[in-house]
Amino acid sequence: MRMFRGAATRGAHAAGAYANDFSPEDAAVADRFGRERYFKRVRMEMSREYALFGMVRWCPLPAISRILRVVLKVSGLWDRGYREFLSPVVVRNEVFVRGLPDLFDGFTVLHFSDMHLDLDERLAGVIAGTVSGLKYDAVAITGDFNNMTIHPRGSVARRLSRITGALHGPVFGVLGNHDSLHDVPFYESLGITMLLNESVPVERGGEKIYFVGIDDPNKFRTDDLDGACRGIPPGAVRLLLSHSPCIYARAAAAGIDFVMSGHLHGGQICLPSGRMIHVRNDSSPRRFWSGAWREGGTQGWTTRGLGGGGVPVRLNCPPEAVLHVLRRADAAPGSDGKCFS
Repeated sequence: MRMFRGAATRGAHAAGAYANDFSPEDAAVADRFGRERYFKRVRMEMSREYALFGMVRWCPLPAISRILRVVLKVSGLWDRGYREFLSPVVVRNEVFVRGLPDLFDGFTVLHFSDMHLDLDERLAGVIAGTVSGLKYDAVAITGDFNNMTIHPRGSVARRLSRITGALHGPVFGVLGNHDSLHDVPFYESLGITMLLNESVPVERGGEKIYFVGIDDPNKFRTDDLDGACRGIPPGAVRLLLSHSPCIYARAAAAGIDFVMSGHLHGGQICLPSGRMIHVRNDSSPRRFWSGAWREGGTQGWTTRGLGGGGVPVRLNCPPEAVLHVLRRADAAPGSDGKCFS
């Protein structure tokens, strides 16, 4: 099994010496991402689990996960939570967009996030079964393919390839705070167009809308929204992929029409009412934590995600894939954002 390069070289990369082992693939990713931001993120990725001289940095996530497992099993909630974890729903959300070209009325984006595929071996098959057979025109994956930034690639490779094999149409993705820049070439080999502070058009009959993707704006803070939007014609429809919804104010200022995000898992373990327990790992106000939201002229959706962090359990918070259906703003409103399958 090929290990993630940062784990193989341990402290050298953690100390910022990664530039001494800079492959052509890495250079191509760095040029797209921006060299300064690239090396900032690489150094931060290494420091998340590794300290100098190859000493493993103590990370609270495994310890917290073990404690949660014990608590949930003793309380009798583990089996229920695991069943919910493996029972995703599909949600339909209609988005009314000003200036949407006629030919894009009804254009549908399948949006999912936060798979954390190295957490549970059964999850990939469940996700593949959930998305297989759905009707949509493009796919947006808003990060956290993995549960740990430093990870063995083999198991995630098999699981992710099973999911991408069930997808069709253009597939766009961005990195989350549990992902690594080193995996970008691998993701793209599976047919995912990774947007590294970049944008790409989708065309129908000479009309275009733009998918814009930024790097994680919450933990790594290596996003570049202005750079990602550079070259997009004024007035063109812009759909933004951002791992965290904390980009909401800047997205509104930049004229983004619709933001797709994740990161917060909808709380993952919620109160019986479905209300999220207080979240400390994102700077967004509560109204941005789950479901539909609006900031000025910008609309957004923060998905609950398809996986889970730390433990393969969900309570009162089913995982979701979302079908965002774009509609012209002068169409009759009718979105309720409720589960339909």
